[in-house]
Amino acid sequence: LRIILTLYLFEVLLTADEPRVECLSDSIRVSFDTENEFEGHVYVKGHYSRSECRVDATLLNNVSLTIPFTACDMRRQRSNNPKGVHIYVPVIITFHPMFITKIDKSYNVQCFYHEVDKTVTTQLDVSFGRNQEKKIIVMVGDATPPTSEGLQTEVITVQMPLPVCKYQVLSGGPNGEPVKFASVGQIVYHQWSCTAPDGSNEGFYCATIHSCVVEEDGGREVQLLDENGCAVDKYLLDNLQYTSDLTGGQLSQVFKFADQSSLFFHCQIRLSIKDGKCKRSSDYCSKTPKAKRSVEKVKNDDLSNVDVFSQSMTVFDIDDPISKFSYGF
Repeated sequence: LRIILTLYLFEVLLTADEPRVECLSDSIRVSFDTENEFEGHVYVKGHYSRSECRVDATLLNNVSLTIPFTACDMRRQRSNNPKGVHIYVPVIITFHPMFITKIDKSYNVQCFYHEVDKTVTTQLDVSFGRNQEKKIIVMVGDATPPTSEGLQTEVITVQMPLPVCKYQVLSGGPNGEPVKFASVGQIVYHQWSCTAPDGSNEGFYCATIHSCVVEEDGGREVQLLDENGCAVDKYLLDNLQYTSDLTGGQLSQVFKFADQSSLFFHCQIRLSIKDGKCKRSSDYCSKTPKAKRSVEKVKNDDLSNVDVFSQSMTVFDIDDPISKFSYGF
């Protein structure tokens, strides 16, 4: 019986694919595939008895364990260089329903979440392409596993994108259509939103919109939001209201530079690690913003910033005739 058991486990181990690791916005998922069915368990070390920290395999050839950040004593460690947070969790897979054997495996799973600034430049529609996605490195395994375990270890590296962000100017409110043409005084809604890799707008990150300027083709700039995300001139754009961890916006009236019909906006979106509840520098903004001011263009050589450009917005004076077709209706 002992010989048969050992051969069976050895066969399953040899045909098993490398585990897949996914760093999600609120959890870590570890998945295993085998060519042969097996009976065993995947669990967080030290938490076998907790159902949320273990998944059982009964004659299966694939099994996944999703571990919430709030469960199973996940360990967090902040990093200053690079800036972000490491999340660690030790995971064990066993190929027998009752016993730990020397051919079982132990994985020290590590997800690293970058904390970055993204520069968004647009007045209509701005998104980040694949070549602008940052990486989240996931390391599985440890070169020096605990000798008491005696389990095999491996190292796996995968790439995960940060939330994808966009900036839209919408007609009338948050449910309006993107504006292509506008007239002075028209009500529009500035909306900044980011979507996590799993499609949600909640989770591990907080978005802070800051350092926004409006610019005309001649190069003149006026600051709208400062580096903390606070409004500089409430008559142009008031302090933003955040509707989720990754979404913010504000109503405003369309304006234009004198004798210039074309203008565009650009902003930076800071993605920071959420610690319980989102805490933003803009939480402390004054309710009476300062008067507007012109600002010099600042060159930012920080590699964490990504510049995205789009077409300009055409703004007509109040007395200019504008057809309905111009608005896209």
